[in-house]
Amino acid sequence: MIKTSVFVVSPDFPELKGWDMLTGELDKSIGKAKELGYDGIEIIMGDPDKFDVELCKQMLKKHQMEIAAINSGGINYFFSASLVNKDPEKVVIAKAKLKKIIDLCAELGCLVQCGVVRGEAWDGITMPEFRRRLVAALKEMAAYAAEKKVQMVIEYTNRWEINTINTFNDAKDIIDRVDSPNVRLLLDTGHSYLEDDPDVYETIRRAKDYVKHFHFHDGDKYPAGVKSNLLDFDKIFEVMKEINYSGFLSDGLMTTALPDEISMKSTAYQHEMIRKLGL
Repeated sequence: MIKTSVFVVSPDFPELKGWDMLTGELDKSIGKAKELGYDGIEIIMGDPDKFDVELCKQMLKKHQMEIAAINSGGINYFFSASLVNKDPEKVVIAKAKLKKIIDLCAELGCLVQCGVVRGEAWDGITMPEFRRRLVAALKEMAAYAAEKKVQMVIEYTNRWEINTINTFNDAKDIIDRVDSPNVRLLLDTGHSYLEDDPDVYETIRRAKDYVKHFHFHDGDKYPAGVKSNLLDFDKIFEVMKEINYSGFLSDGLMTTALPDEISMKSTAYQHEMIRKLGL
């Protein structure tokens, strides 16, 4: 069954300009996610070594919420570390922190997201060499995650945010080369809107055997089905039915910047489509 989830920033994450996601103590942020109509949360992790996993379990139980994934992007934003990096010490840090996140995912029973943790390319490294290093690092992480029975999902991100792995074809190539059953795709509809040819709908069809998780928002970062309709979300749900998708749809880029009514309208719309199409 498809379920909805919202981004929740871990309490230790520093304030970043332009970030409008739920933050603060977990009791408050998870409670707010419940109030807005979501089924679960996706944690945007800061320092995994400082994360109180037992408290998180308690708050999830208290608010009767699920957890979809832990997002590892903070390794890049928080520590300036990445799986491929000009500084070898930053690679060591990234791998250690990602392994700790995988440990937390094993305890919480959720996916681990690997997106911008891959790192940026720099002058002097070719893209084939960057990809070779990334595949090698992901093979190592996938083997560790497999031991913990944790599913990894690789997210591609538009070129204005990072200069590596920007399209579905890019991500598919990496996943195929890693060649591990516990490494699959996270498809962000907003990034796909900006990058994929010919369109998001056909990309989702092509991703049938790869996609295990969605970041689910419009091309302008607004929640699904509430404002600009750059994307036809009715059609996206219909394509999800075609490919028999069953997993979470995570959103929350603009949660604190918008009136609660907007988020509640989006979650109500999503739940209605899920019921209507038997998803």
